[in-house]
Amino acid sequence: ELKARGMLDWLGFMIHPDGDLSFFNDTTLGVAPQYDQLKAYAQRVGIEHGPREPGRTRRLADSRFMRVSSPDGRTLLLMDVGAPSPSYQPGHAHSESLSLEVSRDGRRVIVNSGVSTYEDCADRLRQRQTAAHSTVRIDGEEQAELWSSHRCGRRCLLTRSGMDSEVVWGEHHGYAYLPGGPVHRRAVAVGDADLRIEDMLTGNGEHSAEIFFHLHPDVEARKDDRSVELFLEDRKIGSIIPREGCGARVEEGTWHPGFNLSVP
Repeated sequence: ELKARGMLDWLGFMIHPDGDLSFFNDTTLGVAPQYDQLKAYAQRVGIEHGPREPGRTRRLADSRFMRVSSPDGRTLLLMDVGAPSPSYQPGHAHSESLSLEVSRDGRRVIVNSGVSTYEDCADRLRQRQTAAHSTVRIDGEEQAELWSSHRCGRRCLLTRSGMDSEVVWGEHHGYAYLPGGPVHRRAVAVGDADLRIEDMLTGNGEHSAEIFFHLHPDVEARKDDRSVELFLEDRKIGSIIPREGCGARVEEGTWHPGFNLSVP
C-alpha cells in the first residue's frame, strides 16, 4: 500500500491540468489507465490517497523532475533535470536533459514531441533525439549517443539542480565530450505575467546553440520582426521573445499523442 500511494503521488505531480501525462522519455497516451482512473481504483481496493495538493513547487529528487506553478496557478511548468536513466538500462530514455513542458489556463502550450513507434526506424531515432524536445542542442550534436530502437551509449553522467526562491535551475554535462567541455545550465522563473528562461553555456571555445520550443498542435505561432506570438483559438496567450543577439524562426513539426499517431 505504501508503494502504491507513492506511485500515485508521483504520477499526480507529473500530469498536466488536462489530467493526462507529460511527455518525457518514452511516454505516450492510450496505453495505461489515466490518473483519475487509477485513483478511483485505489479507493475501491482500500488504498488511502489524497487529495494531495502539489503546492507551487515540487522537486522529485529521486526521479529528478521539477514541477512549478505560477502564484496565480494559471501557469504550470514541468522540467526534466536528470540524466538518461536507469543507468544500467536506459533503453526508454531520450536525449532530453533540461527539457520542459508548460500549460497555461489548463491547456498545453510547450511540449515534447512524444512517441509514435518502438520500431527500429528513422522516426524512432528522431523522436528520441535532442531536437525533438524543448531543450538546447549544442553544435548540432546529441546530448546522448542513441541507436537502434532502445540503445543508449555515451550519455550525460552528471546533473545538478535546485530551487532558489522563485527560480528553478538545472545543469547537465551531456556535452562535456565536445571541445571545450561546454555545460548547459537552465534557470526558469515562473511568474503570473511571464515565464523567463535563461540558458547559459559554460566552458571554453565558441559553440552554436539552438533552443527548441515545441508547441502543442492547438497553439498557433505567428512570427513578427523579432518575437513569436502565440495564440489559442485566436486568443493571444503570450510571446516567445529571444534575448538580444538571438534570432527566432517557426518551423513545422509533429506531435505524437499515441502509437502510430502523428499530429502536425
